[in-house]
Amino acid sequence: MYLTKEQHQNLFKQIGDRLHNVEIIIDVVSPAFAKNTKGHDTVSKTNAEFKWGIKKITELETWGLGIKVLDIDYYQDNFAHYPHRLKPFWLKYFTFILVRIFRNSSRIVRMQITQETAN
Repeated sequence: MYLTKEQHQNLFKQIGDRLHNVEIIIDVVSPAFAKNTKGHDTVSKTNAEFKWGIKKITELETWGLGIKVLDIDYYQDNFAHYPHRLKPFWLKYFTFILVRIFRNSSRIVRMQITQETAN
């Protein structure tokens, strides 16, 4: 998310070229979320900028780099456990709706890169 799509592809290619079978965990956001860095509660307080987002995680497997998605954890599924982060206070009553709407906005992806299929 802090790198461009091309930079991600180059990084994953280098990992695949240098290491045999490796599992990595990455944090990704949706394209809409990536366009709104200033709306992020913590990143907006820094000079950091989201440069890339992905809509469908399975797209990573189409890059021809030997990537296999193993697991996806959705931040929003856990967000309902922390309603105190919602401001104004009345938003906590709509948590179940917000979780469904924004589920794909940010995710943690566990994936494997295998050397034998990496280019």
